[in-house]
Amino acid sequence: SLLVLTGCQPTPMASYLKAIGVIRLLSEQGKGGDPKGLWGDEGFILHVDLDEEAILNFFCHDYIPTPVISPWNKGGGFYTGPASKVIEAMVHNTDPRFDPFRKAIEAVRAWTDVSFDRESKTDNKEFILASSRASLPENALPWLDAIGALRGDDSISYNPALGTGGNEGNFEMS
Repeated sequence: SLLVLTGCQPTPMASYLKAIGVIRLLSEQGKGGDPKGLWGDEGFILHVDLDEEAILNFFCHDYIPTPVISPWNKGGGFYTGPASKVIEAMVHNTDPRFDPFRKAIEAVRAWTDVSFDRESKTDNKEFILASSRASLPENALPWLDAIGALRGDDSISYNPALGTGGNEGNFEMS
């Protein structure tokens, strides 16, 4: 069927990426056959073997979120502060759909015995990113690949669209 996603427009970039994300998630999680899309006057036109109700059901009940975590950023939830409530809520959520997030959080906590507060954190984003890259589950690596690449000199080449490691100023993307 053809469904018009009026909330997905070619601009701004976040709306464009939302449309790409819909296709990626449906494809990766085996829903809707071989989904395709194109831009129309009203928004993104999704060609998929699901009706609107089935897509809504998928995103509300079956969708398994990609684990996107940023332990190197203060706003990523691993440091003491308001964002840590999000990490704790994820750890205590028993819905199996969030298992990948819990496993990623456990992996970070396994390689560090610090509480991620300002006094004890390693102020070395490169070290934390490299440690994350080495220990996170495979399904968490696409986020790391998107935010930047580790160079041979232990520095990071950041993706400008995702700030300096998944944040822009105080805005945390993860």
